[in-house]
Amino acid sequence: MKPGQIIVPGEYEIGNESILKIYFRIFDSGCGEILPPVTVARADVIDPAERKARLDRRLARIKSHGYPNILYGERVAIGDYEHICSLIQTAPYYLLDGNHRTAAATLAGHDIDALELQNDGDLLEVRRMVDRGELFDFKRSETSLYELLMEFECFCMGNENVISGPPNKDMVRTVEQRVEEMVRNGHLPGYMTEVFLKRK
Repeated sequence: MKPGQIIVPGEYEIGNESILKIYFRIFDSGCGEILPPVTVARADVIDPAERKARLDRRLARIKSHGYPNILYGERVAIGDYEHICSLIQTAPYYLLDGNHRTAAATLAGHDIDALELQNDGDLLEVRRMVDRGELFDFKRSETSLYELLMEFECFCMGNENVISGPPNKDMVRTVEQRVEEMVRNGHLPGYMTEVFLKRK
């Protein structure tokens, strides 16, 4: 997959720089195929009507709560919703596991090897693959693919029970956009930035 096809909700800093350095070295050496694939699922598993219904519930909660700045809260909620709806038009996959691998592959100029979950059976199989050592890890506790994707979207669009707070859309990007932002902000070791910019 291309890094512009996958949506990742996350900060612009890498959580474990040592792991990123290892993965980057593997991809930069042309050996990325030895790493397990990342896990993704299509955003369209969630019905657009359900996505809109969650926005409506969030807006109703903002109004009923008596939040002092209702207009701000409404703008944030609508902005989060419109952002994710727009983003999934060109990036139809959600990254469920593999932040460091996707960043390393992108920095080294490689496509991303991904395992697409399409149903609950696939989610169960991913857990079996972890037990067999075919995947490194999968720490999500959700029992269905739908539940897992709803949790993902709650981050992207904002939880309908949250009344106020900063826009979630500021933290939701494609893998490609996230890596480009980390490069711009100087959040990466210089040699990774050099390789990335040389291959652009």
